[in-house]
Amino acid sequence: MGGFIRCQCGKKNTPQEVFCPDCGALLRDGSLLGECFKLTKRLENKEPGWVKYQAFDRDTQRNICLNVLVKDDENIRSCFKAWVNQVKELIHPNIVSVFGFYTDELLHKSFIIMEDVTKRKTLRELLMDRSNFPQEKVKRYILNICDALSSAHAKGIYHGDIRPENLIIGANDQIRLLNFSLVPNLKKVGISIYDFIPEIDNTYKTPSDITEEEIDDLYKLGLLISKMLSASFSQSDPEAFLISYKYGETSHDFKFSWAEGHGLLIDRFRKSLEKIDQELVKCRTCGFENAKEYPFCEMCGNILKEKLSLGNYELEKRLEGENLLIGIKYLALDKIQNKKVALYIFPDYLYKQKITNAVRNWYVSVKDLQDERVVRVFGFFDDFSRKCKYLVREYLDEWPTLRQHLSEGKKFAEDETIKYGLQICNALSYAHSKAILHLDLRPENIILNPKNGVMLNNFRLAWVVRQKELWHLPASVKQYEVAEAVQRSDIYQFGLVLYEMINNSPFDPNKGFVFPSGFNKDLVNLLKKTLDRSESTRYLNIVEIEKALVELKAKRATIEERKAEDEK
Repeated sequence: MGGFIRCQCGKKNTPQEVFCPDCGALLRDGSLLGECFKLTKRLENKEPGWVKYQAFDRDTQRNICLNVLVKDDENIRSCFKAWVNQVKELIHPNIVSVFGFYTDELLHKSFIIMEDVTKRKTLRELLMDRSNFPQEKVKRYILNICDALSSAHAKGIYHGDIRPENLIIGANDQIRLLNFSLVPNLKKVGISIYDFIPEIDNTYKTPSDITEEEIDDLYKLGLLISKMLSASFSQSDPEAFLISYKYGETSHDFKFSWAEGHGLLIDRFRKSLEKIDQELVKCRTCGFENAKEYPFCEMCGNILKEKLSLGNYELEKRLEGENLLIGIKYLALDKIQNKKVALYIFPDYLYKQKITNAVRNWYVSVKDLQDERVVRVFGFFDDFSRKCKYLVREYLDEWPTLRQHLSEGKKFAEDETIKYGLQICNALSYAHSKAILHLDLRPENIILNPKNGVMLNNFRLAWVVRQKELWHLPASVKQYEVAEAVQRSDIYQFGLVLYEMINNSPFDPNKGFVFPSGFNKDLVNLLKKTLDRSESTRYLNIVEIEKALVELKAKRATIEERKAEDEK
């Protein structure tokens, strides 16, 4: 009898056992896990899937919390390992940190290493002590949660289980989120969630028609607000909720729609919350009410102040029209160079970080293009005081694109086709010499400058957009879409452009080549070779096409000279 250790659950265990195999309890204080984690005491928890311990990490010299898995089969282990790898990147003051996943092969135990918050109360415990909270405390708590969610949502990580049990009251009365993305990960692999979390209160369940994770987090946040304010909560329409509450003698309504506006929903939610009890400024364009300190309208992006400068650039007016960059486009004055430029503005509360990062990287990839036949990009800047980013480009909106000419029914004659074709080749040849491909050569991106001729716009932009899946491209892009980032893609698109210039209709491979009667055979052959699907017979590079066009231009000039002589 003396050789056995009796667990608190009643089971007799051999002296070799460190944990009770039935309930997972620690049998001896001071035991080590993973050679450096000294278990100090078992923590109370009701979830049967794991046993929680307070421990001391001898490597980092800090107290931690270990969640030791009771059932350590391959499915459970791989699920939690994947979860830890996902959420350990969430480093934020309002998120409880998860440090790692570890398996002690000697003891056959796997465990999650987390920040020790055992001395902190949960919001559930606070709610049990009182029926509601002051409005300012609710606002501060929710803004804490919004900050945490915004940081996580920007990384594509969603909580999925926002409720009082997962909200810890941290230092300085700040809310911190626990168990980020745990429930979605458990559901994904079919593991019972109630083995690892307390039974879910039905109060915090979202309707079945809400399937997007971002909206799910917001909906539960709205439910939480109503609970803290003892307010009524309703889904006022299929894409909005309404919280009605009374503070003092005054009744208030807080409505949030997830169908309106742009950018991260949680950031828009935060801005809506911040506007409560603030002085608001109504946008003259769309009528949306904005917080007084915002320089741009949250809904439409228009300037809210009479005059606004970003860096060395003074904004003059908003520009409309096709805009692949999506940023809000303005005409601005460069106060140093005293010339007009185009500014594409990305307010932080309207645009996701992955979009602005992609635009920044795109700028870096094309900033060295400084040729007269290429629309120049001058810079990408952060304005921290205005909470926005902006891209500065050459302003050429007063000049028409090739698409605008074609939409008027224009067909280009042989001489014009050769002239503009050569200028396009010059621009592509220059870019290719710097190892930069266009990959979106189409009439919309070819500007016809009356003074200098052709200028090419948006080098590589559509390719970046398509690869990153940032937003939907216009239908016109599909006709010119290419599958590979190689020189022959630019060559093929060049052939499509020339064909449309000649016929005022796009090339259809199923119908074959159609040219006006009596059209120059040399130019027809050049075009066919450019659009040839076979790599062995198509032009190898743009320089070959450029050379062929120069020879064709010289040949036509000789013919015209002979005609002039014959007429004499």
